[in-house]
Amino acid sequence: MPAAVQTTEVKRTVRRPRAIVLRLQPYGELRHTTPDLINYIDPRDICMQGRIGSGSYGDVYEGFLRNKKVAFKVMQTKKNLTPQTNHASVKREATLMTQITGHENVVKLLGVVDKGPTTCLVLELCADGSVDQLLRKHGPIVTSAQRVALAYQVIAGLKWLHEHGIIHRDLAARNCLLDGRVLKLCDFGMSRTANDCYIDPSAPQNVRWMAPELWSTCTLSYATDMYSFGVLLWELFQRPFQRPYNDLPGVTVRKVVMNGYRLPVPAGMPPEVSVIMQKCFDANPARRPTAAQAEKELGQILKDMVKRQHSSR
Repeated sequence: MPAAVQTTEVKRTVRRPRAIVLRLQPYGELRHTTPDLINYIDPRDICMQGRIGSGSYGDVYEGFLRNKKVAFKVMQTKKNLTPQTNHASVKREATLMTQITGHENVVKLLGVVDKGPTTCLVLELCADGSVDQLLRKHGPIVTSAQRVALAYQVIAGLKWLHEHGIIHRDLAARNCLLDGRVLKLCDFGMSRTANDCYIDPSAPQNVRWMAPELWSTCTLSYATDMYSFGVLLWELFQRPFQRPYNDLPGVTVRKVVMNGYRLPVPAGMPPEVSVIMQKCFDANPARRPTAAQAEKELGQILKDMVKRQHSSR
């Protein structure tokens, strides 16, 4: 665990990014002509405390940025990777996150610590854990309307990413955090811009959420995110919560999905939501809904459910 860095009483000026207006470019490419907009944070201004999450990317800790409670994402130093490579990985994710700030359903980057013993991202703290944790612990009391509301927030955040030329690439319930009733997409370590969409199929992949065409085209798209969103919808409504294709090893998942098998509609999933899920699973990426289309449909479904609940009282 990284050593805690204590705060000091010394006042100093922290470089802050200039305010910019993000240009909406539906299904376009990001333009990398802006200056470095990352907010670099002095390591003496942070205090890192207990670990609250971990994964293949590294670990997440809670702590303080001056007097504000925050989260720290510390990248895992992988074998054969130099500190310079690790630093570049942190900066790449931070640079991407500066392009998508400004939406309540996307976790906010506060800055980067790139000096001292620990290089890390400083993020807003989502104190209520991830969606998969919620469904594992409290699944029996989470209503269908609440699950649709979660799905709507996911697709609203994903629409924002796509409008800004970002492909998430790792959309799953574990990468959706909760802060009260607000859901926030997180973990952009695998994300790509629309003009940097090639992947190496020999590298480790999250095959349970992976669109089948990626094995042959090796090319990410907004439609590959939408396939992953279909799997996430399945996660939201599967009772009890479990990993997709839980009884199958990854290599078998790849084989059956490429042969046309898809996750079945969970019992209790509203029929209107199942239609969206099955569209997301279409083998032809061009026939999958866009994030904007799915957001509109889920918004109407949610509105109708709330209306029925009020009329039944």
